[in-house]
Amino acid sequence: MMVAGIKSSPASSSSESGNQRWPRWFSGTGDSGKKAFMDDQKRRIRDAEKAEKIMHLILWGPK
Repeated sequence: MMVAGIKSSPASSSSESGNQRWPRWFSGTGDSGKKAFMDDQKRRIRDAEKAEKIMHLILWGPK
């Protein structure tokens, strides 16, 4: 586009211009793997408890 004899430069993508001016800050990136591991571990424990309850119900019936 040309305005008053000045040609505008092509627009750069926002990600390129954003990376040049501002540093990227990530909060808790090291903790996300640890949290996922703990969530997985809790899920496995809960699944084992459910399986044990089902086994008790099948073998001895409800109280």
